[in-house]
Amino acid sequence: MTWLKWVLTVCSVVIAIVAVVSLRFQVLVYPGNNIFVVGNGSVRCAYGGHVDWDKAEWYFENAPWRGRIRSVLGVPEIGATFGFWFVTVPLWLPFLVCSIPALILWRRRPKRPGRCKCGYDLTGNTSGRCPECGAAVGPASQGAR
Repeated sequence: MTWLKWVLTVCSVVIAIVAVVSLRFQVLVYPGNNIFVVGNGSVRCAYGGHVDWDKAEWYFENAPWRGRIRSVLGVPEIGATFGFWFVTVPLWLPFLVCSIPALILWRRRPKRPGRCKCGYDLTGNTSGRCPECGAAVGPASQGAR
């Protein structure tokens, strides 16, 4: 699970950086009869047919101010218009999907042998109870290091 928390953490950081940069700049890609836009804190895709990445046109420009708050704080959208299917995903959504499990994994502590659930070291304890919290402990928890 160590690799998973690192992957989720790196993904969260990358998504956060892209979200912040996309408030100032946007990237537009036109592969064939489609459009992909990362800007204003969201990702927008419109699909209108065959995707031809060999002839894709890339544009980098300043993000427009119009609609910025709506796209940053907005909800995901799916729809169709003028023969295009479109999807809009605000970047806060994938950020939360990656960062919440990462936080949970970073907060989890593995159970160490020879310790009580309160963290007290039970090495040498023969009473069957934790002197710190009073919890009953089995023989496996009382083991030596």
